[in-house]
Amino acid sequence: YFNRAFEFRMPAAVRAARPLALALDATGHVWGAGPNGLVQYDGTDWSIYGNDSGLPTTELVDIEGDAAGNLWLLGRDQLVLLGPPRHATAPE
Repeated sequence: YFNRAFEFRMPAAVRAARPLALALDATGHVWGAGPNGLVQYDGTDWSIYGNDSGLPTTELVDIEGDAAGNLWLLGRDQLVLLGPPRHATAPE
């Protein structure tokens, strides 16, 4: 915030994804969904999930996070549920 205005900076790849909906996950990461895919900001770096990401659709309309760590993605004709990341533990 400076001089009564906010400035949001993002890389060209994020602008190309055109995120129109934002959500926070349980770890505080920012997610954006739009007609060209999904983006995530971890506080330092951006990750872009487009056509080659394995998502069943990249035409996203909305996104929501829940307390269990899931992300709910609304596509044009489907609902996609992304569960929280699971970390493998080494055997003792």
